[in-house]
Amino acid sequence: MDSPARFALLASQVKDYLRGNVEPHLNAGEHLNYLRNYKPRIEFDRITLDPENRMLIISPKIFSETVLDAILAQAIYGREEMRKHCWFRLMYSSHAARLDSFPKEMIDELRQMRTELYGEGSPANLYPTIEDDGPLLTPTVSVTGNNVAEDIFALVSKQKEETIALGRKHEAELFEQHEEKIELDEKHEAELRELFDTTVEQYPGLSGIWHPTPKKRISDFSPVFIKANSMRLYWAAAAAVLPDSLGLPTSSAKMDTMMEFRNTPPGRKIESGVELRILPVGDSITVGFGSEFGGDGDGYRRQLRDDLSANKVVFAGTETAGTMDDGYFAAWNGKTIQFIADHIDPSLEQRPNVVLVAAGTNDMNPNHAVSTEGNDPVQAANRLGKLVDRIVGKCPDATVLVALIIDTCDQSQEPQTQKFQKLIPGVVQKRRDAGHHVIAVDFATFVPKHGNKILRDCIHPTNGGYKIMGDYWYDFLTQIPRGWIRAPVGKDPSRPSSQLTRD
Repeated sequence: MDSPARFALLASQVKDYLRGNVEPHLNAGEHLNYLRNYKPRIEFDRITLDPENRMLIISPKIFSETVLDAILAQAIYGREEMRKHCWFRLMYSSHAARLDSFPKEMIDELRQMRTELYGEGSPANLYPTIEDDGPLLTPTVSVTGNNVAEDIFALVSKQKEETIALGRKHEAELFEQHEEKIELDEKHEAELRELFDTTVEQYPGLSGIWHPTPKKRISDFSPVFIKANSMRLYWAAAAAVLPDSLGLPTSSAKMDTMMEFRNTPPGRKIESGVELRILPVGDSITVGFGSEFGGDGDGYRRQLRDDLSANKVVFAGTETAGTMDDGYFAAWNGKTIQFIADHIDPSLEQRPNVVLVAAGTNDMNPNHAVSTEGNDPVQAANRLGKLVDRIVGKCPDATVLVALIIDTCDQSQEPQTQKFQKLIPGVVQKRRDAGHHVIAVDFATFVPKHGNKILRDCIHPTNGGYKIMGDYWYDFLTQIPRGWIRAPVGKDPSRPSSQLTRD
């Protein structure tokens, strides 16, 4: 069997073994953007930059932390693609005990590959692993172009004599390193615990810290904080080499695939000196259905405008309701995502620079007289993606916030609603991967946090609920990465005086 086929077979076996059994591992650096966009082979759930704490948070669906990293990466990406995009430093390490759990044929395969990589001079129980000593941790090293992004085979070939020599003396050093590790681990434990304690309050549920090697101090290596399937690394060096097209924030603003409510106090400037031309998009909840009973009929829009008092705000859209002079939107009572997509263009021609999308509630209705395209969550998510594509196609400079629709207390609609909610981050990630400024915002916690009493009819918020929705939208706007919101294109939409107020 030729090498590519053998690598592919091994990769399949290894991934089956590793999936769900080990913590993920990623050597972040220049190849991060490549990995994010390598859709046939690998997907990322979320990428977060937290400059305030100098951390990069990466959540891959499939990655390994084992000695097979180098070979698995070679198998997944292929030799030529590795040469273009990845850089690894290989070292020897003893993992014989860990390999006991692998099938014999897989170990034989590893030994054959190890021989191809390193020759016969390396000890039989030593296998290659990746030392996290790449561009992320050595910012003084140039990491542009193919001069550094060397194929791992070429790298090993160039360093073969040195590597074999290191391999021969490595066994003698293992015991000494083991003793050093015990001593250093005791010393580092206090440092790691202190560092852990400073972050656990901000990141509740943080489960552990992984330190790349015991021979390096924290000041020399960046520790990785593992939470579920995410890892937190110091990101400064990585940010310096990532393409501008990723839209990395340069301030303390946090970039994430999905925003969660933080209860930000009102009155904060969103983007200094930039007008917010906001287009609310959706169905009857965006219209503000029910808020005219004992309220102003403005839905969440009045509260949002009040919270944005430190900013110049203009609402875009062709539809209006309520008592606000500027209460415009692109939303229709009882309509589905498809209807919204079919009727949104005139509103998009007003070139909003912020679009708030909350659509899909009617698509989940079991009554097909309402859910006219059916209430399958997967198909609805596809329609939502096409709606977002339409928005960014017509308004490429806009930042689009896509809501995980609020929950319902209607038991006939709730299961489909929850399935649909879970699909929305994936819809957003696909557009983020394409370079668009699109972020999911979590309204799925809106009802569970405040209780069913916040809904007047199991679907629409009460008047108080609409005000809280306005606070949510405002809070999410404050989390948009700095530099994402650009000045709106063209003049503000003109409003006939006869349309300033309308029921």
